[in-house]
Amino acid sequence: MRLFRSFSGILTFGAILAHLLLTAILFSSILMYVEKSYKDQFVDSVRTTSNMLASQSSHYLNENNELISGFLDELLLTGNITFAEITLENGAIFSPQESPNIDIEFQEDFYFSQHDDSTYFISAPLNTNNAKKRGFIRFGFDETLIQENIDTTYARGVYLAAGYFFLVIILIAIFIPRLTSSLRLLQEAAQKISSGNTNESLKIKTRIDEFNSLIFSLESMRLSMLKQHKEVEKKELYIREVMNRMADAMIVMDKNMIVKSLNSSAENIFGFESDEIVGKRFDELLAPCKPDSNCENCEKLHIKAHSSPSNENAALECKGKHKNGKTFPIELFYSNFDYDNEHVIICNAHDMTEHKKAKEKLTGALKSAEEANNSKSIFLSSMSHELRTPLNAIIGYSEILLEEADEKKDTASAGDLKKIRNSGKHLLSLINNVLDLSKIEAGKMDVDNQEFLIGQVIEDVTFTTAPLIKKNNNQFTLNFVDNNETMFSDFTKIKQALINLIGNATKFTENGNVTLSVSFDTKNSEPHVIFEVSDTGIGIAEEDMGKLFKEFSQANTQVMTKYGGTGLGLIISRKFCQMMRGDITVSSEIDKGSTFTMTLPLQSKDRTNTE
Repeated sequence: MRLFRSFSGILTFGAILAHLLLTAILFSSILMYVEKSYKDQFVDSVRTTSNMLASQSSHYLNENNELISGFLDELLLTGNITFAEITLENGAIFSPQESPNIDIEFQEDFYFSQHDDSTYFISAPLNTNNAKKRGFIRFGFDETLIQENIDTTYARGVYLAAGYFFLVIILIAIFIPRLTSSLRLLQEAAQKISSGNTNESLKIKTRIDEFNSLIFSLESMRLSMLKQHKEVEKKELYIREVMNRMADAMIVMDKNMIVKSLNSSAENIFGFESDEIVGKRFDELLAPCKPDSNCENCEKLHIKAHSSPSNENAALECKGKHKNGKTFPIELFYSNFDYDNEHVIICNAHDMTEHKKAKEKLTGALKSAEEANNSKSIFLSSMSHELRTPLNAIIGYSEILLEEADEKKDTASAGDLKKIRNSGKHLLSLINNVLDLSKIEAGKMDVDNQEFLIGQVIEDVTFTTAPLIKKNNNQFTLNFVDNNETMFSDFTKIKQALINLIGNATKFTENGNVTLSVSFDTKNSEPHVIFEVSDTGIGIAEEDMGKLFKEFSQANTQVMTKYGGTGLGLIISRKFCQMMRGDITVSSEIDKGSTFTMTLPLQSKDRTNTE
């Protein structure tokens, strides 16, 4: 039975069986054809003989009866003729021996029939010279000699078929192993390729062109698979390297929370080797967030494992469990998807230990800073009266002494007294700005809303800033149509913000123009008033715009050195506007000037702290 378990055995057996069948059919056909040919030749020979005998018998009919009997006796001596008789049309029969009892009717033409396996009966008409039928001659013909020839031919055919069959068997025995050996090599090569062994080239060569074409195709397939395999390995190595370079742990699980793979960061965070984790449940790496109770976040992770695929990266805070038994805070980001009929969960774990420590330190430092800042603001706010009172006294006494010096025409003392008065006023302005900013930060700055005429604010601001504008030889332009418009807001803070804006404009502009424009925006549901302060001064560089509204800073250090100032005026003005639900914006161009736009609602609301 092992013969039928191999391709070569099946091929050999099939070839032999097919050849045996074809040989039998071929030689059977040949022998049947030979037998038919012999018999056809026999029939033709019998026909010729019968015609010749009939012709001779017709000749003897004109003689006496003894000649006819002698002729028949001579026929019997030939060996192949078993009996002979002549029957005339008048019923007379001439026969040298007893004829077999065979019913043969008078025939007008040649008649041929088989009596037994080896004897044939032939009947032929006897015609006279004028073609008149006188009777017929009949005789028996022995086929033994013909059958012997046929049997001899059959025997020779069998011997020839047997020799041909064994010759072909020998050729098959020689050719089939060569064929099957090539097939076996091809089979081994195909098995190597299918098993993924694509590194070895197919060094197979045969004398069969079809096999060589097949080998070439297999080699081309091997090279293509080798190239694809290398590309896949390269991509897998790249992905693995990316995963291992990640600072956070990455863990891949199935729907049952069984770990399938993890990166090196996961090994470092949890303290386990990869082979110690793979195949185990992920929750073995987690510690309950609450002692003696189930972790709600961990339960959410289990629920997520059996939920529908989603790209959502849900974050949960849990406690991880190190190999040494210690627990640590971790933050889990997980997502899931379906791949090849499997539910896959990807979990990224971030060790929150250092983050928690830094957060605690930052929270403590922030709390300390806020407490210190609040203490400072409270201190400065409570010290506002104590700081302003002596300064006002210095300013007041210097002005009294200045008047007395002017009356006495004491120019030397008057100059010193002016310096004392101006320095006191400057110091008082700085103290007021610092105190205002401290109150705003401490939440003690209130908005005093009242209804007033906008024209009144413009008049007060114009009168207060007039000396500042004249100081640098600037021209002031007011674009305002007074229609007795009113607004409900903080009169004092609006006035102080406008004075600060115009003061800055005239400080950075010499021999130029300072313009105050007032307009109204009533297109929106809430109407606003817009104050624009423009100048033709030095302008502000684009990169310095971000420094304008920072405490104790100016746009440029060179500007600060030349023009002085603390940088508090703009920030206080903007905070005032924000407290009244407005804002200040700026646009500027170097050496062409700046425009500060203050936008406020006509109807403000109470606001007791900054945004």
